[in-house]
Amino acid sequence: MNRTLLLVLAASLLLTFTRPVTAEESAADLVTVDEVLADMARVPELEKLGLLAEPPPGHFDRINDATEIARAIAATVNTDPPLYGSRAVTAALLAVHGAWESNNRRCARGDSGRSWGYLQLSITHTSRYLACDPFMATPKWLRLAQRVWCWGNPPGAELAAVESGRCDAAWDKTQHRLAVAKQIADDVAHARLARE
Repeated sequence: MNRTLLLVLAASLLLTFTRPVTAEESAADLVTVDEVLADMARVPELEKLGLLAEPPPGHFDRINDATEIARAIAATVNTDPPLYGSRAVTAALLAVHGAWESNNRRCARGDSGRSWGYLQLSITHTSRYLACDPFMATPKWLRLAQRVWCWGNPPGAELAAVESGRCDAAWDKTQHRLAVAKQIADDVAHARLARE
């Protein structure tokens, strides 16, 4: 098949399977700062894998830097493409990750000084200044997760690669975090519907 025919076929498939998002759909999908804070409030106080029941909520929304981090998460997930096709899950995942990586401290230091910020970005490829600014760190972390492609692995493998640098490491931790984030996003959505 020649290149022109392939381009025409690709363009027609793209037009067939995509449609513009309406203003109502777009506004309904937006994540608010209050919803991100609600996500943070629901994150279990400890990351314990393999338990039958999650520990009680850690109320990470009460940490001094939580509101600034929630604003950065909402701003990022409302403008960048989400993970797993859901802004709510992406916001909850960032809330879970930030709570368990740094206790929601904007400039937390970890890994013997090799990782910084609430998302614990490696300063091998990121400056400490960027890692400690939630409005710069959040889109950086999200882009890293979106760029990783772990061929043949289920959803969550890209999170393992962001965590450890490898698709085949940190599986239990990333699968647990993704499951917790999905449950939190679902709980927050139900609470919002109950209020409306």
